[in-house]
Amino acid sequence: MIVSADPPHVGDIEIHELATDRLVLVVPRGFFEGQSVELDAVANSLPMARLVSKRRIGRTIDRYLSRRAIVVPRAFEFDHDRLMLDAVHRGQAWTITTPFALLHKGLPRNLVDIHSLPQPAPERTIGLAVKSGRLGTLPEKIAANCRDTLASAVKGPLSKIAPRTAADIQILANVISSVAAR
Repeated sequence: MIVSADPPHVGDIEIHELATDRLVLVVPRGFFEGQSVELDAVANSLPMARLVSKRRIGRTIDRYLSRRAIVVPRAFEFDHDRLMLDAVHRGQAWTITTPFALLHKGLPRNLVDIHSLPQPAPERTIGLAVKSGRLGTLPEKIAANCRDTLASAVKGPLSKIAPRTAADIQILANVISSVAAR
């Protein structure tokens, strides 16, 4: 059993969908003060702190920027959200990340601004994946517990950091999709 934003869709796996969220733009505090939010402006001013492109979320961000014809002339690559966000907190970079990445302990809430991305923004679904028919009703119970935990995070800490972003997150009803054995 695994909870993932990239649940495996192979073999005899059932996915219990938990939540969907849209990626967000995170910049140093005041970067767009009095101006409209423009990806070109930040991309040409600061290096991008990005996740390594071999990770699914990194590839998703790369495709989004490519579709919008945003050229990122300078970038730092990280394999962990916390390190990536630290570069933004220090005013050294900007990033695109998931709302739940903002919940890392030690996030200096007053050092960054969080903005919605121009639409259509990349979206992901978080799910619990489990081998079909092996654990009875346990996956449904764990999925319900996960939904409650995610809802608490959205209503609590995330709504304090980024209220508009938190409002965009959808906690899903008990939706199960199965992948038949191939």
